[in-house]
Amino acid sequence: MGIKRLPSYRDYWSTGPDLNDPFISKQMTVNRFGWFLSNLHCNDSSLEPKRGSPSFDKLYKLRTVIEKLSECFLKSKNLTQNLTIDESMVKFKGRSTIKQYMPQKPIKRGYKIWMLNDKTKYTSKFQVYTGKVVGGVEKLLGEKIVNDLMLSTFSKSNEKKIYACGTIRSNRKYLPNFLPDKNLKRGDFDYFTSNHNIAVYKWMDNKPVYMISSLHSPNDTFQVKRKLKDGNTTMVPCPKVLIGYNINMNNVDVFDQLKAAYGINRKAKKWWHRLFFHFLDMAIVNAFILFKELTKEKLSMKDFRRRIVDGLLAPNQLQPQKKKKNKSSCRISKHKPHISPEVRFQSSVHQPARGTLRRCGHCSTKKNKKRTEWLKQSLKVEKSEIKNPVLQRARGLELTHPKSKAIMLSRRRAYMPPSFYIGGHPIDLKDSLRYLGVFVGNRLTFAGHIKIAAKKASHSAAALARLMPNARGPC
Repeated sequence: MGIKRLPSYRDYWSTGPDLNDPFISKQMTVNRFGWFLSNLHCNDSSLEPKRGSPSFDKLYKLRTVIEKLSECFLKSKNLTQNLTIDESMVKFKGRSTIKQYMPQKPIKRGYKIWMLNDKTKYTSKFQVYTGKVVGGVEKLLGEKIVNDLMLSTFSKSNEKKIYACGTIRSNRKYLPNFLPDKNLKRGDFDYFTSNHNIAVYKWMDNKPVYMISSLHSPNDTFQVKRKLKDGNTTMVPCPKVLIGYNINMNNVDVFDQLKAAYGINRKAKKWWHRLFFHFLDMAIVNAFILFKELTKEKLSMKDFRRRIVDGLLAPNQLQPQKKKKNKSSCRISKHKPHISPEVRFQSSVHQPARGTLRRCGHCSTKKNKKRTEWLKQSLKVEKSEIKNPVLQRARGLELTHPKSKAIMLSRRRAYMPPSFYIGGHPIDLKDSLRYLGVFVGNRLTFAGHIKIAAKKASHSAAALARLMPNARGPC
């Protein structure tokens, strides 16, 4: 449902051809899918701690999923240098105590999640923001971290051997007094260093940019291209800390782009469903990054999600079903006339003779029908000798048409139907057969028409007896 998005999940089972998706609707019914959604649980709600208790957890309904995913993400890939910590937003407009409002973000209302990504955009750890929590920094040795805004606190970073850089607000406490903006031209910067090898920068671009770093030296600068008002470009100096920040800070943003391209995140009445689908998308994107890193295969996110679907579904559901051949509109009788053993085993009269064109009783099958006009002399028997109980009941018809032995189609041209008498009154054969549900246009013999007509009637023998009680002459 992430690849083909519709307004409602019920639209995939819609009867309208413009909305219906046969691939999804064939897997299960819409009521069964709705039952799964309504009964989806990640934790035992009966054991949830009450609000106000010391063990109360705002994310209790998702705690099991969060712990399992965090453990799996850390085991699947080792942490590397140049890590990025940034916030990601999950859209949600319902009622929730952990919903945040951030007017400067593209997604202004929703859940905020802190994410730790490396240079390959892989998410190693994540944390759902539920409010201010008093706690220390987890132990991470020898790592370089790129922080953003509120995370730029470096009081004890060097003691834990965590080197970081990031942006900082101009009204932050304990910042030194930089040169005023009027004294700085575009490309100029001012900086201060502390006793703990932490440098604070103010670089003038169109607006002043404040940075803090324990990674870079203030003396390292680069030349960057900037556009002037007249349209020309010029090169201006820039501290190296901004170059390193811009290279690594977009790791979380690229991860969000991969997740949002074919995300399965949908509207839900339950507040935690949004987060659950977000975690599922995170697992898919991480698997996609690991797959490309291990196989070096050029594969898009769409094709990777399709492979996941192929792997989850049963193999027999993915194999294309053989198309059934359309049956011919001409109804062909399945009955094969056969001769009694007394006639078949006569050794004196087995001479070839020419008869009517009909199916061969020896080599003709249902799939491969072979017809011939040559038969043995002993096989030239009347229809009354054919063992067919339906035809036995249909005997006694007096046919007046010279071609009364068969009603056949020859080169798509039908012979005129014969007529027969019942009780001395002429009955049109075409009307009688149509009354029984048989049409003259079928490629059948007259005996075949009578047989099909008898089968179509609810009581074949009784129906023929009512129609032909006083018919004269052999069939």
